[in-house]
Order: sequence, then C-alpha cells, then structure tokens
Amino acid sequence: MKRLSAALFLPLVGVAAPALAQDEPVCAERPGLGTPPCATEKGVVGELGLVSWTLAKGDGERTDTIVAGDALARVGLGGGTEVQVGWTAFGSVRDRADGAVSRMSGIGDVSVGVLQEVVKGDTLALSVLGRATLPTGGQTIGAGDWSAAFYVPVEVELSDVLSFEVTPSVAAAVDEDRSGRHLDYGLVAGVSADFDTHFATLELAVDRDRDPAEITTPLLLGLSGGWRPSPDFQIDAGCNLGLDRDADDVQLYVGLARRF
Repeated sequence: MKRLSAALFLPLVGVAAPALAQDEPVCAERPGLGTPPCATEKGVVGELGLVSWTLAKGDGERTDTIVAGDALARVGLGGGTEVQVGWTAFGSVRDRADGAVSRMSGIGDVSVGVLQEVVKGDTLALSVLGRATLPTGGQTIGAGDWSAAFYVPVEVELSDVLSFEVTPSVAAAVDEDRSGRHLDYGLVAGVSADFDTHFATLELAVDRDRDPAEITTPLLLGLSGGWRPSPDFQIDAGCNLGLDRDADDVQLYVGLARRF
C-alpha cells in the first residue's frame, strides 16, 4: 500500500511543481523610475507603454510631449541572462513660447541591452544591465546620436509584502545639440508593496546631467502601481512629479506587460 501511494503521489508532485513555478508574477521593468534586478526566465516578456504625457514649463515657455507605443521585448536565455530590444513607435511635441505654437512628431530610437543576475537570494537580488541606444529616430524624440548606459539594480526584501529597491546608473548621454556625448549619473531609490494581484511603488530619483550646454540636477518623485488579473499579465500606471526647476513638471503614463 505504501509503494502504491508513493507511485500515485510522485507524478502529482511532478505536475504541481511547474504549476507552482508559473504562479510567480511576471517580472516587468515597468512601471516606475527604477529598474528591477530580476531577469526573465526562458521565454519572452513584452512590455508596452500605451501612452505618456509630459509637461515642462519655464521662462514663458510650455512644452507638452506625448509618446505612444513605447515597446520593450525581454528575452530570457537561462542562467539569469536576458536580452532586451526596445523601440518607441511615436512621439509628438507641442511647444508654445511667446504666443507662438510649434508642433513636431516622429518615431523614436532603438535600444538594445543585456541584463545579468549576479545575486539571487531569498532576501537580496543584484543584477547588472548594459544598454545602448541607436540613433534610428527622428528629430522630435530621437536623441540624434548613440548613447550607452550601465545600471546596477538592487532589491532587498523587507517582509513578505515590502521591498526596498535602489538603482545607481552611469551613462554616456547625447549632448543637447544632438552630437557627441557627456557624463550622466544618477540614483533611484524606492519602496514597493506587492499584494500578488496589486502592487505600488514610491520612488525618489536624482540625476546629474553634465551636458556642455548646461549642467542640471533634476529631482523626481514617482508613484506607480498596477493590477495583475493573472500572474502572466499586468496593467499599470504612474505619475512622476518634478521637485526642482531642472526636472519636468509632471509626467503621467499607462501601459501593460505580458509574459509569453
């Protein structure tokens, strides 16, 4: 009888284990200002920023920027390695200054990146991410030249629900005149609460942009969250508020992510 029970039980364990593994929620880079350290397992995660609106005001000028179709594909290769390809399908900029209004629109740049998990423990996770942007976009939202950035995402679990996240970064960013590069470095830190089907994150981001035209230090406060109707799918939204004159005044966005 014991042997018969074991013979019936072991196949059930083999079926249940993969099912439990699939209960892990999709590891999405969006929403928020920071970058999560988790890598996609073997398979693909598709992320799409449906639409975002950014407002910047100052010195009698107002700029409204709308971006739609901000897509990112994350392909897991196994061993904690992930390859990323991103592209922005459309951007529109409306600028008003001294009563005159101008409008421009166009496609954005293509980005490629590789993320590698370095530490993946029960309470600590750390990864490295290298990303390059190729100047394939137009003048409206394209940078005009290539750039590269390096991130070190870190996550510390504080409890079953709360976690602390920090992402330092350094980049060779494109100059304002769209030719050449300069040093840009920053830090994003925040606290996340994850309740399986719902999640929320509060973040603070500071950046030091050493552009030859003007050195700035924008400071942002970000609040984002979302809903997972299933472990493989999420709908999210967020709001970023500028805390100093170097930052954009406000940004609102909504999007989704799907694991295949």
